Amino acid sequence: MTAYRLFGAETSPYSLKVRSFLRYKGVDFEWVGRSKATEDEFQAQAKIPTVPLLLSPNRPANQDSTSIITTLEADHAEPSAVPDDEACATLALLLEDYADEWLNKLMFFNRWGQKPDRELAGDRTMEQLLGEELP
Repeated sequence: MTAYRLFGAETSPYSLKVRSFLRYKGVDFEWVGRSKATEDEFQAQAKIPTVPLLLSPNRPANQDSTSIITTLEADHAEPSAVPDDEACATLALLLEDYADEWLNKLMFFNRWGQKPDRELAGDRTMEQLLGEELP
């Protein structure tokens, strides 16, 4: 069993953001897909009903992707994800916040905006939550 456990969903951009960051850092972790089968364990640790949820060996459970990344950067400094130049580091934070708050709206529009996309996204979400393929 690994020290880090990440509860997430393939349909959650924030879960994938944290998973990608853990992989970049080379941190060993267990991906736990949120589903009917893992719901009791998720609920026991989660403060809010959304993913991602990172359980770590030395810190409290965390569900905010930006906070998770900041904490991981502090705990696992290499390879660094923060530019050395202070101005560039500030710009990187601004871009991350912009992507989290505004670019995700484009992603959700493309996922739910047109009927064929909406139907496929709905099926994918339900299959993930139920842990079974829909007919």
